[in-house]
Amino acid sequence: MTYQRIHQLYRDKHSIRSISRITGLNWRTVKLQLSMSEEDFLTISQQKKGRKKLLLEFEDFIYNRLRSLPDTSSAQIHDLLKEQFPGFGPISPKTVYNFVMAIRAKYSLSVEEPTRQYQMVAELPYGQQAQVDFGFYNMRTTEGRTRKVQFFCMSLSRSRFKYVLFTDRPFTTITVIEAHERAFSDFGGHASGTYL
Repeated sequence: MTYQRIHQLYRDKHSIRSISRITGLNWRTVKLQLSMSEEDFLTISQQKKGRKKLLLEFEDFIYNRLRSLPDTSSAQIHDLLKEQFPGFGPISPKTVYNFVMAIRAKYSLSVEEPTRQYQMVAELPYGQQAQVDFGFYNMRTTEGRTRKVQFFCMSLSRSRFKYVLFTDRPFTTITVIEAHERAFSDFGGHASGTYL
């Protein structure tokens, strides 16, 4: 039973995040179950058993998908259900998420975290390699409100020179191209380098 497994892992000194990773459950679900007594958990479980699950007929399909590709997200499952089953009704993403998490818990299908591949990049001559990053920051205006400011940052890999462009609108393909051109112009070069 998932409730007992969560509490046993917690007694074994696992953190909520670690238990979430092991069981495949959302950390909020883990935290909620840790805060419940066994009697409360059983009462809620009995109440849930009385409800008809909308996605019960798709359980085998979802289980097989999660077993063969454990890192499939609930959003991907939702899209697959709409593609594979023409009669699939208007079911909310939250309902699909809850059902996917229930299947993960029922069959102990934890999410496998992808391992990142690291490789050292060869050092190239000056002006041939740059890295571009995007981000945002919520800034206070003079009226005391907050406003989201988007930014584009290009960093030359060898010299570490940086160029930053701020805007109060989301970036589009055109504005990204313009940002690159402005950065190259500022650096005194042209768009012929390699990007990472």
